[in-house]
Amino acid sequence: MGAPGQIAELFSPRATIQRWLRFEIALARVEADHGIIPRAAADAIAAVSIEDLDLAEIAQGAQRTRHAVVPFVRALSRAAGPHGEFVHWGSTSQDVMDVGKTLAIRDADALVDAALVRLLTALAELADRHRRTLMPGRTAGQFATPITFGGKVAGWADEVLREMRAFDGVRSVVLTGQLGGTTGQHAVFGAQGAVVRDEVCAALGLTAPLVTWHTSRDRFVRWAFHCAMIAGALGRIAAEIMNLQRSEIAELAEPFDSLQVGSSAMPHKRNPTITATLMASVTMVEAEFTAALSTWRGLHERDKSQFGVEDEYLPSITTRTLDQIPQLTHVVEHLGVDVDAMSRDLDRDGRTVWSEMLLYHVAQTHGRATAHELIRNASDAWRPGRDLPQILAADPAIAPAVIPETLPDKETVDLILAAGGTIVDRVVAEIRDYVKGKQ
Repeated sequence: MGAPGQIAELFSPRATIQRWLRFEIALARVEADHGIIPRAAADAIAAVSIEDLDLAEIAQGAQRTRHAVVPFVRALSRAAGPHGEFVHWGSTSQDVMDVGKTLAIRDADALVDAALVRLLTALAELADRHRRTLMPGRTAGQFATPITFGGKVAGWADEVLREMRAFDGVRSVVLTGQLGGTTGQHAVFGAQGAVVRDEVCAALGLTAPLVTWHTSRDRFVRWAFHCAMIAGALGRIAAEIMNLQRSEIAELAEPFDSLQVGSSAMPHKRNPTITATLMASVTMVEAEFTAALSTWRGLHERDKSQFGVEDEYLPSITTRTLDQIPQLTHVVEHLGVDVDAMSRDLDRDGRTVWSEMLLYHVAQTHGRATAHELIRNASDAWRPGRDLPQILAADPAIAPAVIPETLPDKETVDLILAAGGTIVDRVVAEIRDYVKGKQ
C-alpha cells in the first residue's frame, strides 16, 4: 500500500503532466515509425523530460487560455526546439487527457490491488483463528441460530474477494488507451489511423480500443463502480464491527491507541472512531459514484460537460478508496474479540437462540410444520428471564418430544462447528490460492 504522500501524488499537477508527456513521446515515436513525422523530430520530443517544462507557467497558461492542454503542448513544443512543430501531430486534447487519466487509474489500481490482498490475508487469518468461536447469529436485529465468528468473517472476506475477481475480469477494458483525433476517426492519419492508435496504446501498456471513446465514459464509470463496490464491502464490515462494539453487546472492539481519547467529557469512552470515519467516507464514495454515472450522457463526438465532473470524482473516489482499505485492515489485524462475551450472549434471553435446533428435536416426533406451530404457541409464554427450553419441556402439547436437559448439547454444537468450519475452510483456501496467484 502506498504512503499518504504517494496517494496524493497520483493526481498531482506534476504527475498529470508527466503522464501527458509519456503519451506525446509514445505518439511521436510511433508516427516516426510510420514515416508520418521525421525521426529527428520524434527523438527531439522523446528527449524532453518533466524537468524541461515550467509547470508553474503551464498552470498559469491554463488559467489564461481556459484550456488545460494547449499550454502544455506549447511548452513541450518549445522544449523540443525546431522539431517542436511536430508535437501533438494528429492528436487532440482529449486524447491526451484521457490517456493521462487512464494511466493514473492504472497506478492507483496497483496500489488498491496490493492493499486488498493484505486485507484479504488479514480476514482469512481472523476467520481461521475463530473457526470454532461460537456467537449468536442475528437476523432482523434479534438473536437467531448460533454461528461461528470465523464463518461471519469468511463472509466478509468472500465479498471482498468477489469484487477483486470481478475487476480482474474487466481490468484490461478499463485500462484502455485513446487516440482518435478531433472527431474520433483519425482523419489526419487516414487508413493508418487504427494502426497508429494501436501501437501508441501498446507502447503505453494499455489496451487498444476498437473505436474512439471520447463520449463513451463507461470505462471510467466502471473504475468508479469498482471503488464503490470496495467501499460498500468495507462499509458493511465496519458497520458490523461498530454495531458489535455497542456497550450492551461488546463482542468486538476496534483497536484503541494508548494516547487516543474517546470523549472530551466522558473519560471512560472508547468510541469506534476508525469504523465511524470509514463509514462516513463510504457514504461520500457512494455519492461520487452517482456523479460518475451522470458522465455517461455525453453527446455526439465530444462533450466537454463530462470533463468537469470527471476531474472532480476520479481523484476523490480513488483516493478515498485507497485511504479506506488500510484503515479497515488495521482494524481487522488488531480487532479485539471477546470470546467470553459471545459465549455469554448465547445464554441471554432464555436460550432463545437455540429455537431452530429445538424445532428439529420436536419435529422428530411431530413433523416440522406441526413442531413449528407448537413451539410458536408455547413461545407466547416466554418472557425475558424465562428459559425457552424449560417452557417447552413443561408443555404437555409437545410430549412425547424430548427436549434436551442440557442445551446446547454436544451434538448441536458439533453441527454448528462443522458447518462453520466448512465455510471457513473453503473461503480461506480460495483466498490463499488467489493471493498466491497475485504474487
